[in-house]
Amino acid sequence: MAVNLLPWRAMQQRAHRRRFYGWAGCGVGMAFLILWVLWLVMTRQYQVQQSSHQKLVQQLQVLAPQLAQVATLEQDMAMYHDRLEQFSQWHHDRFPLITLLNQLPVLLPASVYLERLTLTSGQIKLVAQTSDAAAITQFLSQSEAVYGPGLLRLNSVERPGALAGGQRFYLSMDLPPTGHGVADE
Repeated sequence: MAVNLLPWRAMQQRAHRRRFYGWAGCGVGMAFLILWVLWLVMTRQYQVQQSSHQKLVQQLQVLAPQLAQVATLEQDMAMYHDRLEQFSQWHHDRFPLITLLNQLPVLLPASVYLERLTLTSGQIKLVAQTSDAAAITQFLSQSEAVYGPGLLRLNSVERPGALAGGQRFYLSMDLPPTGHGVADE
């Protein structure tokens, strides 16, 4: 039989062992508690991530037809841009004619009757009648004052008997460049 000569030491070792196992158990318990809390947090984050992922997938499914139309819309936009450029060029080419038509009531004397006005390959041909011979000169001088000399050419003046004293005159005019002429008032 073994006799313990130091019983207080044995009790101290048992108490120390109990405290050690108690603190070790608390440590393991705390570790499991921390792991459980981390698992809950990570599970919640995963669920939130999955939910937002599902929402994004649904939004992409809704937007997929519109995204498929982007290429078509870009082609349409390029086509409309080309048409706009063509229209702008057409307007730029016709602008001198429009300016002339706007100024024609000012340029033509009241005694002149305009029979025909045609545009052919950048040249305007004008046929008019008047009973006043000075009206032709007045029209030419006003036009030269507005557009500068050299653009108008008097091709011919007729005095047919059927006009009863009137004169028919034919003018041809190259279209003045853009920016020429009287400024809008």
